[in-house]
Amino acid sequence: MQVLALHTSASFYQFQVLVLLLVGSFLIYSCESEEIVDNKLIGKWNIIKAARGNRITETLEDGFFDFTSDTTFFTNIFNAEEVYDYALTEEGFEQLSPEQQSYEVIYGGSDTIQISATIRKYDFQFLAIRDTVKTISVEL
Repeated sequence: MQVLALHTSASFYQFQVLVLLLVGSFLIYSCESEEIVDNKLIGKWNIIKAARGNRITETLEDGFFDFTSDTTFFTNIFNAEEVYDYALTEEGFEQLSPEQQSYEVIYGGSDTIQISATIRKYDFQFLAIRDTVKTISVEL
């Protein structure tokens, strides 16, 4: 009977060690810096509605955000079309150049986003849809 108890203790001890290793591995894995692999922003987003200071504005109706890579995007919301560096954040993205600017992004599915930001002391909200038109080059 004592032999059976030792055998059961050894199995229980091995089980505890296995559980501790699994839990430890999970904790180490989950504590690593989170790398965002799937950048949902990639692509062109056409602004369909924009508000400045809680009032609808038509001056941005031809506006867009075009995320061409994980580090750069084009936009024309500042008058001329320009290229900016950015980094993804938990809330959305951070424009890195020429001056830092934070944008909050709310996804409304794979084809709709709402972008909010305070730009030059004004609260802006942009409702944008993914541009699904494929550019086709034609030789004449």
